[in-house]
Amino acid sequence: KAFPSSADERSSKVALVWSYDITKRFGLEGFIDRHLQAHQWVAEPQLFYRLDSRRRFVVELRHDGFDRQPRGVAAGLEFKLP
Repeated sequence: KAFPSSADERSSKVALVWSYDITKRFGLEGFIDRHLQAHQWVAEPQLFYRLDSRRRFVVELRHDGFDRQPRGVAAGLEFKLP
């Protein structure tokens, strides 16, 4: 999915959102935002492993050009509520 642009009174950005199944259980997904006025990027790619239809183990990288510490790594469990 691509969101070619969005804007409000202070800024505008271009975004790309993706999801790709590597196998039935493994996949990649994430987003990239390019903030045009601030000349900054925000990106969050994720690698996930499906445990079942409602739970996934996720590892994600994050880059936030607006933050003092712009890079990070996180891991956790994701639950879908009914």
